[in-house]
Amino acid sequence: MNFYKKLGKFFNFGEMIRYRTDNIPTNEELINLTQLCICVLDKIREKFGAVTITSGYRNVAYNKSVGGASKSQHITGQAADFIIKGANLKDVYKWITNNLEYDQVIFEVSGNKKWIHVSYNIENNRKDNLIFINGTYYKYDFDKIEHID
Repeated sequence: MNFYKKLGKFFNFGEMIRYRTDNIPTNEELINLTQLCICVLDKIREKFGAVTITSGYRNVAYNKSVGGASKSQHITGQAADFIIKGANLKDVYKWITNNLEYDQVIFEVSGNKKWIHVSYNIENNRKDNLIFINGTYYKYDFDKIEHID
C-alpha cells in the first residue's frame, strides 16, 4: 500500500483515507476518489492554496464510528470535507458553486468549526448546494451564508 501515490495533481492516497490501514477503498471507490481529486479538489487547491482534507474516503465501519450518514458519499469515495487555513470558506463555497462541476457542496458550521463538504459523481452531478448550521440543513441562500461569522 503506497500512501504517497498521487490521486491527482496534489492529493495523495494517504491523505484521502486519513492514513488508516483499516480504511482501504475498493477499485471502484478508488476511481471515484481519484475523479474527485482531479475534477474538484485539485482545482480548489490551484485557486486557494493548501487544502487540508479533514475527511475523505470512509468505509462503512469507519463512517459509522464517526457518526456519518448511512448513505454518505464518503463511503463511495465521492466526497471529501476540507478546510483551507487563512481562506474565507464562504468565498471558497461561492467560488465552487460558480466555477466547478460537482454533485453536492455543503458549507458546514458546527459550533465554532467551519468546513466544506464537496462531492463529485462521475455519472450524474446534481449541483446541489446546501448550508448546514448546527444540525439543520438549508438550501443555499446568499443571505443565510452572509450572516455566518
